[in-house]
Amino acid sequence: MSTGSKSINMLNGSIWDKMIVFAIPLALTGVLQQLYNMADVAVLGHFVSNEAMAAVGNNVPVNGLIISFCMGLALGSNVVVARCLGMNDTIRASKAVHTSIFIALVFGLVAMIAGLVLCDQIMSWMDVPESVVHHASVYLRVYLLGMPFIALYNFLAAIYRSSGDTKTPLWALCAGTVFNVLGNLFFCSGLVYRRCGFSHGTRQCARLLYSVF
Repeated sequence: MSTGSKSINMLNGSIWDKMIVFAIPLALTGVLQQLYNMADVAVLGHFVSNEAMAAVGNNVPVNGLIISFCMGLALGSNVVVARCLGMNDTIRASKAVHTSIFIALVFGLVAMIAGLVLCDQIMSWMDVPESVVHHASVYLRVYLLGMPFIALYNFLAAIYRSSGDTKTPLWALCAGTVFNVLGNLFFCSGLVYRRCGFSHGTRQCARLLYSVF
């Protein structure tokens, strides 16, 4: 896997300046993810309704659990690939990359299918209020359709970071954030899909993040 001049060689020379260059895009990625969520809530509050905001809020624990588990798996692949690259074992590194992508696809598909099958039960387990349970269920189902792409983004971002490239995932997230905001505005503005447009925009954003890589 080649990432060109964006990679940082952590194996030779001074480490302190490289750590700063490596860490700044990571920090900006975290900030951008928070702005991403804030923009989603702002669009919902302006164009849709309080019930729609409540529906999304009720899904935060489920989405957070799935994404956190996905990021944990991706971090594991990051460690394995970085270790292989550190040993200059390109063959094992290539195998690790391909295995990581396979795991991402399997995880994304399993999470999507399991979530769709158990969606109604999940709403019951979380004791979602009757007034928003339908909207929450629709949102979660549409959101889960994008899980394979979300998983692929997280794993590919981890792979790039394992080679010292933290800029490519940041630029991909920047592009995805812009697309997500525009998608939310389009799908939630009353033109189309008013009920599930928010999650539809997020799903399309996940597809864009994968395509950027």
